[in-house]
Amino acid sequence: MAVLTTCEGTTIQGIEAWGAHCASGYRKFLVQLGQLTPLGRGSLRRVWVRELRKTGSLFDVQLKGTRVRLEIGDNRSEIKALVQGDAFMQAERMAIHRAKQAGQPLYIIDIGANAGLFSAIALHEAGDDTRLLAIEPNPRLRRRLETNIEFNQRDAQVEILPCALGRARGEMSFLVDNNDLGGGGLAAHRAHKMHGTHLTVPVRPLAEIVEAASFHRIDVLKIDVEGAEDQILMPFLETVDPTFWPQQILIEIAHRTVWQSDLLEALYTHGYALTEQSGADATLMRRTVP
Repeated sequence: MAVLTTCEGTTIQGIEAWGAHCASGYRKFLVQLGQLTPLGRGSLRRVWVRELRKTGSLFDVQLKGTRVRLEIGDNRSEIKALVQGDAFMQAERMAIHRAKQAGQPLYIIDIGANAGLFSAIALHEAGDDTRLLAIEPNPRLRRRLETNIEFNQRDAQVEILPCALGRARGEMSFLVDNNDLGGGGLAAHRAHKMHGTHLTVPVRPLAEIVEAASFHRIDVLKIDVEGAEDQILMPFLETVDPTFWPQQILIEIAHRTVWQSDLLEALYTHGYALTEQSGADATLMRRTVP
């Protein structure tokens, strides 16, 4: 579980160099304790995170060669990455590898890009001729996304869109969960969240941003938007030519009960098959052309 590998600095203008927050000594011991024992999982995780934060909230790590800066304490996804190390996002890595087998440049979309961990890993795995769209409306997470992309010198391959996605162009209220930034979302889908900050964010349909980006196809689409997945993908399937439907979809289904439409059933009907599921994360591959 080699997350704490070499710490050679990567200097970016205006950003503290990667490597400035690599763990050593007691900090490194605490990280390894969380990785190798139950302390980093379940109900004990809060205790572990609280102790880690006493040593600082930032951790510079490598996830199988992808350089990232993790900020723990306010984002479960970044804590999960610190705990899992090289095992983080195994299913997502496999999806990229399957897409690479076609031997052509990859087109990837990251909806709900969070701190940019999937985007950075996907670009590292896919190679220099990859193009990626990263959509993240939360400005705090977007700064982390930009930093993690730049640490890997991949910013020329990425377009970062500061908006949410939905059925139609407009504006909506976005709820920032201050205890778990990755758990925020369009307020209509996060009504049970009692604590947070409301922002007004622009909303655009997926078909519009794909057309504007001049993508030739979509090889991998990852979507994690806390219950609004159907509001994004259903209209895309209904309005876009099937040649532009993603070849692989990586989707969180934890909030399936709040969907207004049965998105999974619609995807099955449109020729997708469930190939892998781990907890709340599912991978679907397109098997037939409608």
